[in-house]
Amino acid sequence: MSTTYVGAWTRRDDAGRPVSFRAAFEQPGRLGGFTARTEQKQFAEVDVRTGVPVSGRRAQVLASAHMPDGDFIDSFADVRGPLPLNTTEYILDNGVKWSVRAWQVSGDSDAPVFESFLMRMPRTWQDGHTYREQFNVGVFGPTLRGQGDAGPEQGYPGVIRYGNTIRAYVPVVGDGAGHWGESLFTSVTSSLEADGKQIPDKYGVSPSVGTTEYTVPAEDAEYRLSVDNSRDPAVYAVSTRVRAQWTFRSSSVPKDKATELPLSVIRFSPELSPDSTAKAGRRLDVPFRIEGASAGRQPAKVAFEVSYDEGATWQSAEAVGGTHLSLRHPAEPGSVSLRAELTDDSGNTLVQTIERAYLTTR
Repeated sequence: MSTTYVGAWTRRDDAGRPVSFRAAFEQPGRLGGFTARTEQKQFAEVDVRTGVPVSGRRAQVLASAHMPDGDFIDSFADVRGPLPLNTTEYILDNGVKWSVRAWQVSGDSDAPVFESFLMRMPRTWQDGHTYREQFNVGVFGPTLRGQGDAGPEQGYPGVIRYGNTIRAYVPVVGDGAGHWGESLFTSVTSSLEADGKQIPDKYGVSPSVGTTEYTVPAEDAEYRLSVDNSRDPAVYAVSTRVRAQWTFRSSSVPKDKATELPLSVIRFSPELSPDSTAKAGRRLDVPFRIEGASAGRQPAKVAFEVSYDEGATWQSAEAVGGTHLSLRHPAEPGSVSLRAELTDDSGNTLVQTIERAYLTTR
């Protein structure tokens, strides 16, 4: 038996910004009350900023404590306001993990429409430190589990295999800060092939919008997993179409232990304004980071292309120092689309395309 107590207290600071203090206490092996006295120096300060890719939206932001088994404790103590929204979360540092989530919402309060969801994976927060968490700012793209993160076993991003079952969840609209996310889409397509033969998914759900499973052959085969999602520019003006295709080899593994499959993604994180725009006619550095199975490893090949006409034509973009692209935007306002191709040292590949990755303005 284990008991976790959670409390939240919210007020407004002198500038009118919402400020929340959040505390959780684990009481293993017992029930019943207890007393705890805390001071502000025991809390970490988390500066949460939520961007607004289109006007007229509002946000809901919530920090949630997680129990020892990883499940989060739901709470109605969220913070709400028009986008862009800045709020400060003070989180008690006592070994309990907390995640932070943000929603983009439209419609009136009686009939809200939740247009997107983004989540910072659970972690501990160190007292005396200040953290910045920026949500809902591009570039939005595919997300896989990070080192030490929970995976599709718990409903989080990742692709694993146990026995002759592949379980996959590869959301395609994580933000530039690395939060994984979901969104309303106008079209969703996906497929998994083994040596060219299509494998049906068990639940009739694309792995880009939810966790699904595939029953696959025991023998070694080359797999091709593809996802292609589009969304309405009136809801999200950026990352309006995201495509990704992975190839990898796999064969049967033990049933009682999940084996992570060798899929990777590339996350782009330029400094953009809260509406995911940059200045036209100027140069912008676009940092990139390899995540997933190839994180921290030197790939056999990685190449980039950029398009300034929404994917009609593409041109090569050189990686500078293996850390970023240096792009010169056209003088006229428009959009910037990004494509990346990666081959790891075992021959597994990724082709990732993000149309309207961000916009340019005067």
